[in-house]
Amino acid sequence: MTDTPLVVAIDDGYADYEQEQQLLATVGARFELRPCRRDLRGTVAAVRDASVVLVRESPLPRAAIEAMAVGRAVIRYGIGVDNIDQQAARERRIMVANVPDYGSDEVATQTVALALAVVRRIRLHDAEVRAGRWSTGVLQPMYRLHGRTLGLVGYGRIAKLVHAMLAGFGFARVLIADPRALLPSGAQAASVDDICREADLI
Repeated sequence: MTDTPLVVAIDDGYADYEQEQQLLATVGARFELRPCRRDLRGTVAAVRDASVVLVRESPLPRAAIEAMAVGRAVIRYGIGVDNIDQQAARERRIMVANVPDYGSDEVATQTVALALAVVRRIRLHDAEVRAGRWSTGVLQPMYRLHGRTLGLVGYGRIAKLVHAMLAGFGFARVLIADPRALLPSGAQAASVDDICREADLI
């Protein structure tokens, strides 16, 4: 048994874990990847001697939390912590943390890309060109975003980034449904029903 703190990741899938290894080495901890692939018995065995558990999507239920003999923390590679039994962690005085801005830019960029693909009928016209039909005309309606209404349901990190990315398209109105958010200049508070009735892009 070593006194060196052990950090265990129970989900694999990344290209490498050099960043984790290097960062943890600077504080005298060691890193091990022990993929469990949602197998409870495997998870219980993997976390037993871990000081810190890194989890992405696998569930970390009470049985796994209680198996952590020297556990100090569980950290989610992601925004939510709904796959971690937080009550069990509280009872064991194990801290639960997440990465609140994990993937925000990627999700916002993908949201804008998909919105533009729909508005400009990219998939349909791509298929036409691949089939050798170059002058296809307007097969389905395409829309100009300038002067239209953008609706955002929620105004957290991702929605703010989407709003910023779409700002250059010249929307005339921005409706936001989020009673707790501080709205930016020029945006209007709206209900989800209002947005569904009035927005051109949600």
